Amino acid sequence: MIDWNKIINSSLVVSAYKMAKNDGFNTSIQDIASMLLQEGIIDIDGEPTEKAVKEGLVSIRMTLNKKPDPVAEFKAKYPIFDLLPDKHFKVIDGRVCISETGLKILGEKLNRDLLGELKDKFPDKY
Repeated sequence: MIDWNKIINSSLVVSAYKMAKNDGFNTSIQDIASMLLQEGIIDIDGEPTEKAVKEGLVSIRMTLNKKPDPVAEFKAKYPIFDLLPDKHFKVIDGRVCISETGLKILGEKLNRDLLGELKDKFPDKY
């Protein structure tokens, strides 16, 4: 069962409500919470979802009760790297680094995708 009090009091819902009011929308906090939940922006606890992060609506750091995840934040900012499993990433001095193996795997995947597109567009040349 959904705890609407918990959702309505979440920082994301409160922030979205304040923004809507400041922008002149005549709405209620319940409507904002319901819309965010329906759109998959928050979960049933009022926490931002992965969808919200990937779409750039919230930063990883905005998620409540969760430690920042530099790799997830990096992948959200640069979605091409979602092709690689997290084991190919390492955080060193706060910077996200990618292993040589990870770069090779990514290059091979991108090359295969590009080659497939070229074959589709120019079947007589490939």
